[in-house]
Amino acid sequence: TSFSGSIVMLGYGAIGQCSLPMLLDLFDVPPERYRVVAKDEAAERFAPYAARGVTFLHRVIRRDNVGTVMAEVARPGDLGLNLTVGVDSIVIADWCHRHGVAYVDTAIEPWTDASVDLDIAPAERTEYAFHTRAPEPGPSSPTAYRPSTTGATKAPPTAIR
Repeated sequence: TSFSGSIVMLGYGAIGQCSLPMLLDLFDVPPERYRVVAKDEAAERFAPYAARGVTFLHRVIRRDNVGTVMAEVARPGDLGLNLTVGVDSIVIADWCHRHGVAYVDTAIEPWTDASVDLDIAPAERTEYAFHTRAPEPGPSSPTAYRPSTTGATKAPPTAIR
């Protein structure tokens, strides 16, 4: 089957800047079907891609607007590629799952303030703790995968549903 949705890239930092040219070169998706969402203005760095038809949206994704921003940029059938830092990956994965958006992530990130919140015990602010909070598979189709937190190097990924 062919992909008819858009690619919605959340984040345009170092990883996003390296990923976008590869995505454009490797996938048969016209530039007009790419939307890049980033918290920082990136007009100069993004100019070559805007000239090709890629859309850039300057948006800061926060707890209080995540649903609004995601509804603005992603539609059922799209592919969400989360390359952000400091945006809760589980919240984004859940939104995508509930709205028919396929989802890929580079990590399981918490909200920025969660890792420095001194009201949260240090052990609960680690990457391991954030990974263990990801939901276990349920009865519906997965929209994301996370690595196993068992520590076994050959363990299969666990689906987030």
